[in-house]
Amino acid sequence: MFCMRDSEDFLVMSEQLPSFKETASSAGDSSYVKHAYPFRPGLFALMKLGKATAVAVAETDKAEKSQRDALSEAAEKAEKLYAAGKGSDEDYYETIRGLRNAIRDLKGVVPQADNYYLNLFRQGGSF
Repeated sequence: MFCMRDSEDFLVMSEQLPSFKETASSAGDSSYVKHAYPFRPGLFALMKLGKATAVAVAETDKAEKSQRDALSEAAEKAEKLYAAGKGSDEDYYETIRGLRNAIRDLKGVVPQADNYYLNLFRQGGSF
């Protein structure tokens, strides 16, 4: 078996994978590749959304200080984990969950909180 990777060393998928809106969260990732939902690309994409969210938050007076602080802390944690290049599954779970929740907490404040892909997974409970 072979795979293609892009310039950031992320897997380029050739198999269509279902979202968790379409399939239960206990469904397997891929029929022929185990762990087809890698952490680093997801964290990288979420960090980009987090940066756009921070810009939007800075341009509005609707966000509360606690929301701004939560976003800043979650983004900083994500940057550190991504820069380290290594982390446990639990580190990635907590970091992704924290940044995702900080962005989602800004619903009605900035448009990034309504991002379709950010809301594919159920809120609350485990990742």
